[in-house]
Amino acid sequence: GAGKTLVALRLIYAFDHRTLILVHSRELMKQWRDAIKTTFGIDPGMVGGSFKENWDDVTIASVQTIASRVKRGKIDTIDLNYPVLCADECHHLPSEDTYTVAMLYNSPVRFGLSATPYRVDGREMKIWGAIGDICARITPVDLIRRGYLTEPRFVILDPPYIKMRRTKDWQDAYYDGIVANQYRNQMIVDTARELMRDGHKVYIHVERVEHGEILAIMFDDVPFIHGSSPKKERDEVIRKFAGTELNCLISTLLGEGVDIPAMSAIIMAGGLKTPVGVIQKVGRAL
Repeated sequence: GAGKTLVALRLIYAFDHRTLILVHSRELMKQWRDAIKTTFGIDPGMVGGSFKENWDDVTIASVQTIASRVKRGKIDTIDLNYPVLCADECHHLPSEDTYTVAMLYNSPVRFGLSATPYRVDGREMKIWGAIGDICARITPVDLIRRGYLTEPRFVILDPPYIKMRRTKDWQDAYYDGIVANQYRNQMIVDTARELMRDGHKVYIHVERVEHGEILAIMFDDVPFIHGSSPKKERDEVIRKFAGTELNCLISTLLGEGVDIPAMSAIIMAGGLKTPVGVIQKVGRAL
């Protein structure tokens, strides 16, 4: 919510060289494309994400697409002539694919953007190795005090105890306690409906497709989209949610980076322990 994309575009303009922007999702590719068209008045190149491939002076590329070509030995299909490299959501850099792609380029100018430029697995050194040290830091508290972000209100929902099968498998425990927990799921549905009655646009984030499908059935009138949803359906549902046609959405997709200013409430229906994921999701509604 601080305008990292706009800051990055100012840097791209200042350096005035061919620039590659690395992203991790189709939704972020579209968001960057729209920002570049609005700010610079040009159509950027697009590589990956089911877009028609076009390498240009400013290009947005899917990390997964380039990494796949590297693995298949198809380096000749990758344009390496980019003196400026921008890594969006740079906390992903320590992952194998992202680090491989970042180090594939010999870009003398490289910078990253992230609301959470750290790791819980101790692999921050790979971030610094790929793009350098942190050169500017601003916290959500700073942004709230300066009026750029809204002050959040956190509500912890406490579902009733349920009897679960005895298991040592974390996946089974997750399914029983979260995905198929009817009391917890009903609490999510009731809370979402209450928030909508109060005028909120509500995003329900799930970590598993099966969980989203269960919640969509319980709601009956709230759509669910995920990574395998047809891209036209995904685009249309997100467009309606960003506008005035849809006040609630269940998804696995909008937990990081995506900017929908009208979103005012988030229910984190999944269960993961990483603070990076929690902060990224909370940030969607600030």
